[in-house]
Amino acid sequence: MLSHPDTKSDVLFGVGLFGLMFSPAIVIAGLRLPVNRPNRFGGLFGPNVLRAMAIVYGIMGGIVLILAIKEEDIFGIYGSLGYIFTTQGAFVLANLRGRA
Repeated sequence: MLSHPDTKSDVLFGVGLFGLMFSPAIVIAGLRLPVNRPNRFGGLFGPNVLRAMAIVYGIMGGIVLILAIKEEDIFGIYGSLGYIFTTQGAFVLANLRGRA
């Protein structure tokens, strides 16, 4: 049974669960790979989907960064930087696919 952890950062736990909520959508979208159905942009996601996912992950990364700094949690800061770097990479990839 999933129990709530006894930590000071209750909101970080909620943000992590919110992030897990997006994983089924990525798994369902990944079904394009086995059935070999690429989209017209040549990748798994089109540029608009990449931008939308980048905005969501950027917001989540910002929330985690603010809360991790407030709690002085170094691992939370590292995790939020991972979200922010993923956001930047998704925007770069979306711009490259949008030009082609």
